[in-house]
Amino acid sequence: MLPFLRGQKLYIFVDGSTPCPPSCDTTGYDKWLQQDNNLMSLLVGSLSDNVIPTVHHATISKEVWDTLTTTYASPSHTCILSLLFKISSIN
Repeated sequence: MLPFLRGQKLYIFVDGSTPCPPSCDTTGYDKWLQQDNNLMSLLVGSLSDNVIPTVHHATISKEVWDTLTTTYASPSHTCILSLLFKISSIN
C-alpha cells in the first residue's frame, strides 16, 4: 500500500503533512475533503470484513491509517494474529 500511496502523492494525507484546510477556505477545503474521502474509500475498501469495524469511527483517512498502524503494525500483534490463524486452520 505504501508504494501506491507515495506514487499517487496520497501519503501526505495519512502521514498528517497535509492537514485539512479551514472550512472558510471553501476551494481548498472542498478539494482536500474530496481527495481525503476518495483515499478513505480506497483504504476501507481494501480491508477484510473483520477488520472494517476497527476503523468505523474514523472520519478522515489519517485516522484510518493511524488506527490500522496502531492495531496491526506492532510485531507482537502480528505474531498473535499469525498464531490465531494457525490455530484456526488446525483440523
